[in-house]
Amino acid sequence: MTYLLRITLGFLLALTAICYGDNSGRPNVLFIAIDDLRTALGCYGDELSISPNIDRLAATGRVFTGAYTQQAVCGPSRAAILTGRLPDATRVWHNRNKFRDTLPDIVTLPQAFMRQGYTALSLGKIISGNAKEKDDASWTTPAILQKPGWKNYYLPENQGHSGKGPSYERADVPDDGYTDGKLANLALQTLEELSLHEKPFFLAVGFFKPHLPFNAPKKYWDWYDPEAFTLKDEPKEVKDAPEPAYHSHRELGGYVDMPNDEQLDAEQTRVLRQGYYACVSYVDTQVGKLLEKLEELGEADNTIVVLWGDHGFALGETQRWCKGTNFELDTRVPLIVRVPGMDKPGIPTDSLVELIDLYPTLADLAGLETPWPLDGTSFRQLLDNPRAPGRALVRSQFARPFSKSKPEVMGYSIRTPTHRYGRWIDFSSREVIAEELYDYTDASSVTYRGDYRIEHANVVDEPAFSSVLDELRATMNEQQAFAPAAKEKPFLNKQVLFEEKTDGYSVYRIPGIVVTSKGTILAYCEARKLREADRGEIEIHMRRSTDGGKTFSPAKQVAHMGPRLPRNPHMPESKRGKDMGGPDEQTVNNPMAIAGKDGLVHMVYCVEYARAFYMVSKDDGISWSDPVEITYAMDQFRGELDWQAIASGPGHAIQLEKGRLIVPFWLATYEENAPLRKTTGVIFSDDNGKSWEAGELAIREGGEPNVAQLADGRVIMTVRNSHESNRRLASYSDDGATNWSEPQLVEDLLEPGCMAGIVAHPGGDGVLGSVLLFSNPHTTKRKHSARHDVTIKLSHDGGLTWPVQKLLEDGPSAYSDLAVLQDESILCFYESGVDPPKIKRNRDWAYANLTLAHFNLEWLTK
Repeated sequence: MTYLLRITLGFLLALTAICYGDNSGRPNVLFIAIDDLRTALGCYGDELSISPNIDRLAATGRVFTGAYTQQAVCGPSRAAILTGRLPDATRVWHNRNKFRDTLPDIVTLPQAFMRQGYTALSLGKIISGNAKEKDDASWTTPAILQKPGWKNYYLPENQGHSGKGPSYERADVPDDGYTDGKLANLALQTLEELSLHEKPFFLAVGFFKPHLPFNAPKKYWDWYDPEAFTLKDEPKEVKDAPEPAYHSHRELGGYVDMPNDEQLDAEQTRVLRQGYYACVSYVDTQVGKLLEKLEELGEADNTIVVLWGDHGFALGETQRWCKGTNFELDTRVPLIVRVPGMDKPGIPTDSLVELIDLYPTLADLAGLETPWPLDGTSFRQLLDNPRAPGRALVRSQFARPFSKSKPEVMGYSIRTPTHRYGRWIDFSSREVIAEELYDYTDASSVTYRGDYRIEHANVVDEPAFSSVLDELRATMNEQQAFAPAAKEKPFLNKQVLFEEKTDGYSVYRIPGIVVTSKGTILAYCEARKLREADRGEIEIHMRRSTDGGKTFSPAKQVAHMGPRLPRNPHMPESKRGKDMGGPDEQTVNNPMAIAGKDGLVHMVYCVEYARAFYMVSKDDGISWSDPVEITYAMDQFRGELDWQAIASGPGHAIQLEKGRLIVPFWLATYEENAPLRKTTGVIFSDDNGKSWEAGELAIREGGEPNVAQLADGRVIMTVRNSHESNRRLASYSDDGATNWSEPQLVEDLLEPGCMAGIVAHPGGDGVLGSVLLFSNPHTTKRKHSARHDVTIKLSHDGGLTWPVQKLLEDGPSAYSDLAVLQDESILCFYESGVDPPKIKRNRDWAYANLTLAHFNLEWLTK
């Protein structure tokens, strides 16, 4: 290690200690990546392989025989591992795609460890083999891909090619004659440096071989008998496999000594196969050095070791080379995890896991919180018990053509313990182009060569497999990973759900909407019976849809139908000249529903702007529990504001990824000389609604707040306000309840003094990554009669800017709320006028109807 690097590392470790305090009880992580390594290891039953060091690791850890990559090529696979997100979420489908172009604020696996006081270092190929694509935000010091002077070829005659050189080299040199030997030496030095400090470390070491060219010291070639690598009578292709199933890019064919069509003769095949295994043994030796150093330094008993290959590799089987498909040889990967003190070490597990599961698993083992969304799940249970269940299926995909541009065709594959079903679709239209089905229990479809499973016949059209095909088709349709985010062309549909002067009610206002975990739409509002004012005889009504909004149930009163409560004693007799109703009337106001992740639907509402209540539905809003008063949570704010009026939202509230329920409120006093007259805050529940607590006040002098959780786990709150700039105010909290940031004006969000909608959206085709959506009247005129032009806005950066804006309602329109359906299309439930108006008034009227708009991202962005 250079003197400068040692000084820099020492300084940063000391700084970490100051910032985070003592973390000495947490385990280190040694994260070993091996490029293009298939399960060519002795511990996987490969009788050709000589891999004693990795085999010894396997004997003390857990071998995963059912591990699979998300995409069988370096960049997308590694992006999925490091981000915990699927390729369609990061839009990394090619080696040149960068996940931060899509998700600029995403917290990667090493970043998650850094946030908890770890030193995170990257040596070799971890994210990308291109020096321009290193992600330095993920590491304590800039990643080291290669040091100056490290060369792929040793022999002078093989250097200097403008493109690819020879496909292999076997110079008679020591280990550090090639790059991986040099990398191992650097990693050994780094381990020594890290061991001198008390801070835990996350050290990622990415070996370059056995990726082409197969360059390894001659001694490793000599370990093998060339004749052992002969392939005999290899079928030319998989019977009845569709054309997209094969890669069209020729990775091997680009080397100067290989035919462009990759149709190799027997001798070429034999040499390349031997070269691959020589590289495996070469890297195995380097891995052994790292493991021995851990023992020597006394760090082995406090270090989690993870060894993984980014994807599989074909070595001439069915006359196919390299990777780039959804076949078993390409998608199945080696994965070994050793945890200090683990139960039953050395016993492999055949339960299914995905490489994307590494992120949540390591966070779980190290006790890290990951409030941001991940597509993987922890497989810690398999480290405790190799017989525990894993995933029901694993997912892989590949794009055609293999290009950094948007895919034209995408192949999605699901692998169960017994079958693989593949579906190739037009990426824009989502129309199915071709299907594949392979049965790994049937010799007519798949053959076994040792531990390798090689497809030789697609049986999708065979009648004998029709029942399993139907089952797997349905399973594929249910997979969120393959949900048709852009299956339709841009569309916008509207329908009126509530209309003024109907069913005995004067007007319907204050819309809210959620989509439950089962996909049911719940659209609710205030039903104002006798007059249009905010106070008076007001009920909460709801309509339900179980078919994606095609049809809705009749409106039904849902809240506070028991004993009536007295009116708010602090309420003024009139508000801007409006009649507030008589003493026997009851205002049930500001409903906010939460679509729980466990199937429950929670609702908080107020009575007389003075008392707060909670109820819950276990049947998707058909019936509700008796309301429970939770005003006690609001009373906890009285030390800062002795409020006389309270109201939730309105709109919808949220449940965070970790389960916390968050309900935003505003509080106010009618005392004109009070130092604080209005403010916003939240109440929250960490026991699924059984009890509630007050968070901290968020934005003073704000009202009608809305909230959404960002991809990084933070919560954004925006509020209605009276600031002279006529812009929306926003604040952020790490936990959704406390430590709200200093409010900032958002230049792109005009503020007419009106409630707004906000919702997080996972993103989709045409939109880069997870986004926020926002709705409100796009005007700065603050008169109620000037509420016009409800507009939908989109932010890529967590609400800082809103570059995408599109008019939804051209005319009188006011309050609105947003929700996202399971197919990722969007609902906006909003107040709107009619043209011509049903009732003559001396001003524009934005409250004639409650309209539901249904649209997709393509409508918004194109």
